[in-house]
Amino acid sequence: YNRKSKLIITKETLLLIFDKENYPVTYGEINFRIISDVEEDHEHITELIKENKDYWKTQINNRFRDKEVRSTQKQITRYLTQNGYPDPNTVFEINLNDQRSVASLVYNIDPGQYCRFGEVIVTGND
Repeated sequence: YNRKSKLIITKETLLLIFDKENYPVTYGEINFRIISDVEEDHEHITELIKENKDYWKTQINNRFRDKEVRSTQKQITRYLTQNGYPDPNTVFEINLNDQRSVASLVYNIDPGQYCRFGEVIVTGND
């Protein structure tokens, strides 16, 4: 049978509404799109994602939970901020496949300007 569903996204809430109860929605593909013209940004951010994605709650085949989608979004932003990108912007897209009960995610990552400081020397009166 063909069930009808609805995906509602607001700034504060993500809702998946189904007309009929069936299997729980799980995560399908989880992808990361880096929005930058700088090749070094792509390499650096790809490495950060590889190092940290196993710790995120959004894992393929796990049950879909909107709280986890937003948690991963915040974690990506935090990793970027802690690694030289002071003003990153991360947004997500959800593609829902009703027949398979699968939600695929794409995190669009705009890292902003990479910043780093040179040597810092602190001196005192002593």
